[in-house]
Formats: sequence, C-alpha cells, structure tokens
Amino acid sequence: MKFGKKIIQELTAIVGGKAHPTEFKQRWDICKYCEFMDYSNRCKKCGCFMNIKARLKKAKCPVGKW
Repeated sequence: MKFGKKIIQELTAIVGGKAHPTEFKQRWDICKYCEFMDYSNRCKKCGCFMNIKARLKKAKCPVGKW
C-alpha cells in the first residue's frame, strides 16, 4: 500500500470518513487557485497538505473558502 493512501485511511477514520468525490473536486478546485497554496500543495495558513485534507469529510478550509 502506498504511504499516501495509508495516511488518508487513518485520517478518514479520525474525521468521519471521506468527502463525496464531487465535494472533494469542488474543494480541490478552490485550493488549487488559492493564494495561500504553495508549490507542494501545502496551505500557508494551516500547514496541511490540502490535496489530502480536502478529501476528509469533516475538514474545513482554514480561511473559510469551503
């Protein structure tokens, strides 16, 4: 199993499961063009890797965009 998939599985268990694929796509589309996103898909506000955080059902954007 890839390391990234294992992290997602563990985090989803903590935060109530995965977001619906449509919700993930909407969130990720916002993140990709956000002024706080860096080159490694990490948020400059919260420090999270947003390509992972956006998949988590109960996760929130640190600046309230989703």
